[in-house]
Amino acid sequence: MIAWNAAINGRSSTPSRDLHFEMSIHGTAIIDPGARIHPSCKIGPYCTIGPNVEIGESCELISHVAVEGPTNIGARNRIFPFSSVGLAPQDLR
Repeated sequence: MIAWNAAINGRSSTPSRDLHFEMSIHGTAIIDPGARIHPSCKIGPYCTIGPNVEIGESCELISHVAVEGPTNIGARNRIFPFSSVGLAPQDLR
């Protein structure tokens, strides 16, 4: 995982109702080293993030979210439990 410069330089943002928070990655989350995650994101328990994924500013993956690349998630998105983004659909009918 590559955190953008704000996290490396020690800048942080405080929580507010605008979904701005300091980067938080739950210990059970699995993140590929090739993923790019903005330092203001919150990654919840049991989320998996694959290579070639870019997650923008102030996003929140609540829990059990799977994201595979190539996928670009823009700023200020909240993805709810048991969602799959960038994977093949479950039903091809």
